[in-house]
Amino acid sequence: MSQVAYHFGVPMLVTDVGGLAEIVPHVKVGYVTPVDEHAIAEAITDFFEQDRAAAFRQNILEERKRFTWEAMTARIIELAREVTTGSSL
Repeated sequence: MSQVAYHFGVPMLVTDVGGLAEIVPHVKVGYVTPVDEHAIAEAITDFFEQDRAAAFRQNILEERKRFTWEAMTARIIELAREVTTGSSL
């Protein structure tokens, strides 16, 4: 779901389960909270009280570049080189 939000430039609120914290930088493109209704409510309140929509959307434009096909294939090529040469680039 976070990839869909990146695609449409929509700020996110996710709970810290699975790998979501790795995909959604906290208070940059959205919020990562514990699975707790009070923490979720605090994040929503912060979003509106601090008027973060514009800043989050701007950050999403930059952050989503990590998830392009070009970035993915470049990383695969880099990993393949590391495996075949035994060293990181």
